[in-house]
Amino acid sequence: MVSTGVFMYLIAVASFFTWVVLREGLPTILKGILAPMVTYNPTVTLLLMFVFLLFLGCFLDTTPAILLLAPLLIPIVKSLGIDVVHFGVFMTMSLCIGIVTPPFGICVFVLSEVAQLPVKDVQKEALRYVPAMIIVTILVIFFPQIILWLPNTVFG
Repeated sequence: MVSTGVFMYLIAVASFFTWVVLREGLPTILKGILAPMVTYNPTVTLLLMFVFLLFLGCFLDTTPAILLLAPLLIPIVKSLGIDVVHFGVFMTMSLCIGIVTPPFGICVFVLSEVAQLPVKDVQKEALRYVPAMIIVTILVIFFPQIILWLPNTVFG
């Protein structure tokens, strides 16, 4: 009950924060700030977002991060012509890599608790998979067809 309560509290706060941010027009401001850096190149934008989401994923759980960031980043993504399905999968992958990496790595602590193992041992094993996850995410950035093939085949 305590775990669920904390999780629901995070969702409530994230939803309120998202409402405030959207009401104040932060996506437009953020797009204006990012525009000179990304020069309207979707690949560069996704690479910058990958670094940002990977960093954020180290400190914040995936669901609250998506609730906070999706309303901010989707207008930017749409304006650059990036498919929203591609971005959604990419965002989830990036945040999931973050939750198994140090310094915080929420999944590592949960797994350590469930398996009754020291955090150090779980972290050591989890870090073996991080390079492969990063390579796959970079492939998804450069080749969006990896993600979009099935939705395009099914839905046209």
